[in-house]
Amino acid sequence: GLLRKYDFNDNYYATHPFPERVSVEERRGCVFRCAFCSYHTINLHRQKSSERIVEELKNLKRLGIDKVNFTGAEFLAPPRKCKRTLELIIEADLNMDLLGYARIDILNKNPDMITLMHKAGFTATYFGVESGDQSILKAMDKNFNLKESLPGVMEKLKEHGIDVWASFIFGFPGETVQT
Repeated sequence: GLLRKYDFNDNYYATHPFPERVSVEERRGCVFRCAFCSYHTINLHRQKSSERIVEELKNLKRLGIDKVNFTGAEFLAPPRKCKRTLELIIEADLNMDLLGYARIDILNKNPDMITLMHKAGFTATYFGVESGDQSILKAMDKNFNLKESLPGVMEKLKEHGIDVWASFIFGFPGETVQT
């Protein structure tokens, strides 16, 4: 509402539509300590309550926003809190297109979260896969077994129509052409 009320950027949003997809930062920092990442050093981990996240989504919906990208480092952690957030989103019946970061290991250990993500409106998720080599993943402090975790998680996401976007790191210290 402030963007339309006040003269920000030459009152751009008074005459132009809002972006199709907006970002919601549901947390700062990260609880994981991946060797390549600085999230845990830049910000102490802090997270909005499930209720506050849903209230922000409701406010965006009232403004006509239907597509949201959660930009925190890891939407799914901790799983119990995330399940509560997803349940509240489902209960609010917002009918929004949601995207967010996810960890393969969390979804592998909590496959029921994929069903909740689907019901809440997730159409895509981002994975930090980082490498296809298990020894490099271990060096990165990524706590999942790619060959054991990924196929089942990918199959269940596909069943629910949730697209997967992934990031990879090439040239991690110790990596070779083979890895």
